[in-house]
Amino acid sequence: MLKRRHLTLLVEVAQEMQKAGRLPCRKEWVADCQQRKRTLLRKTHFDNVPVKPQRVYEEMNKAFGRDVCYVTTIGLSQIAAAQMLHVFKDRHWINCGQAGPLGWTIPAALGVCAADPERNVVAISGDFDFQFLIEELAVGAQFNIPYIHVLVNNAYLGLIRQSQRAFDMDYCRTARVRKY
Repeated sequence: MLKRRHLTLLVEVAQEMQKAGRLPCRKEWVADCQQRKRTLLRKTHFDNVPVKPQRVYEEMNKAFGRDVCYVTTIGLSQIAAAQMLHVFKDRHWINCGQAGPLGWTIPAALGVCAADPERNVVAISGDFDFQFLIEELAVGAQFNIPYIHVLVNNAYLGLIRQSQRAFDMDYCRTARVRKY
């Protein structure tokens, strides 16, 4: 309730400042932002086979309505989803917070569904995140908790491998030298 009072007071002060002409006009800046958003969006329409991840997110934007709640963990699939999916409401992008928890997506999606059974939940995982706690699908089946899970198969630990390759390190040689 305290937040609502603070927000109401803030709006009242802003309205008074606007009436007094003390708020700058931001219409031009807003128009510039809207133009940049229209022209700088990432390209998502690809007809390639196999299907590119960008196309997956384009199709998800078409298929799921404005009420969809996305649940995702970390990695390249999450980064791309955050950049390309349209999220229209507060608390409809549920993310692990970048703490590195592979396997978080399935139990988190089930938890969101259990907390709000009316919510349309779509989970997004890379292939390794999905494998990590795949047994949790049995929990969803046992308790009849439906949701949609989109698996973006990049065939390996995408973000981890990308980071490892950036350092041009021979991990097998390092293990041999250290006698692991």
